[in-house]
Amino acid sequence: MRLRGSFGRLGLTSAFMASMLLVASGLTGCGDDSGGEGGGGGSSGSGSIQGRLCIDRVTPAGIVPPAGVKVGFRVLSEYGEPLRPLVPEDVVVYNDEKGTPFGSGSEGDAVSNVAPIDDVELYSVLALDFSSSIVNNGVVDDMIDGAIAYVDAVVTKPEAKFKHSVAIVVFGAPDETGILLEFTKDDATLKRELDDLRSSPSLGSTDLYGAYLGSLGYLLEQGGEAGVIERFLVLLTDGTHEAGNAAALREAALTVKRGAPATIYTIGVQGNYDACGLEELAGRGASTCGSPLGGCREGLLCNANSPPPPSCPQFISQVDPAALEGAFQSIAERAAGISRSNYEIAVCTPVAIGSSSLTLEVTVDRARDTEVVPYSARNLTGAVQSCDPQDVLDAEPLPGTGGGGGGGGSATTTTSSGAGGAGGAGGAGGAGGAGGN
Repeated sequence: MRLRGSFGRLGLTSAFMASMLLVASGLTGCGDDSGGEGGGGGSSGSGSIQGRLCIDRVTPAGIVPPAGVKVGFRVLSEYGEPLRPLVPEDVVVYNDEKGTPFGSGSEGDAVSNVAPIDDVELYSVLALDFSSSIVNNGVVDDMIDGAIAYVDAVVTKPEAKFKHSVAIVVFGAPDETGILLEFTKDDATLKRELDDLRSSPSLGSTDLYGAYLGSLGYLLEQGGEAGVIERFLVLLTDGTHEAGNAAALREAALTVKRGAPATIYTIGVQGNYDACGLEELAGRGASTCGSPLGGCREGLLCNANSPPPPSCPQFISQVDPAALEGAFQSIAERAAGISRSNYEIAVCTPVAIGSSSLTLEVTVDRARDTEVVPYSARNLTGAVQSCDPQDVLDAEPLPGTGGGGGGGGSATTTTSSGAGGAGGAGGAGGAGGAGGN
């Protein structure tokens, strides 16, 4: 096969690590208000929430004169899983000047309905193991069937605004690891390239960390001016890293993952792979929602003889090759749910002097989270009688306010401790959050 871009022998040069860490910067946090009411058990998406509810990304407030303020946000479970779609009754916005909900008084302030954000860019990388064990054990056809199922679910079937751009990475030995197909929404091309891989020869040993770092770096380079950018990496292997320099490459991979604005799924095919080594590569760098033990286990915290914890739904372990199509389909459905978990809401505020804030409160199936969002009244007059919140929702905010989703991790203000994230396209950075619980 002919690679369009080779990752080669990734070295841990200071320039390489600096560029990876720069593009992965922009951590988020999550409030801690759902502990007393959070629903446990069940699967995320349609049933009750597993873990706490989490407003895990909030854009800086956008100002729409004379009295409008609009905010974008994403809502997931504590473990990064999508929930059911929000309805107006799920969201309350408080005027922090008075401590009462917008629209509840007689002074003319008002709030819009919550609305999904459909100005999105969606990117997926499929990183497929073509090492000797995958080829010699007859796994290739099942792996390709699964990858095609993923393409069908995220490119062929969705409406245009929710179609993913998908790239294909193949890996084996270091010199055989790289980009087979660059990002495209052409499902026919994607499926043809995948079908052609059915007859691929073995690519040798397994450069797992090189494939991971190269794929994640390529993924994090993507993104334009959309309001929201979501990125997904799906990596499949049946083996362990065999290409050398494992300790340094592992540490580099974990460092980049922890800050990456992306959701990373790893699939372990039944075989001779290191379950803990693959689990720790899965997850999301964006948020653990204030839980120090949240996410996927790393290092000594992991026991290879125990299954992944509920906090790590992004690692799919011990998959029978015949079940790979179902595994890819399940990941695709979750990626689609995350892509549709971004919302915006607007208020008309009487505030006209200095700085203020509003508080978002989201409640889903009795689980609740809140986020405090500061805003400046510099361009506001308080003329709520001339403000319609639904019009504010549809309007472009003033330059230098609001902004994009920051590529999946930035532009965040939270009630957890820490500094605010950098603004998305056209947005200023959010203020630091108050100390978390």
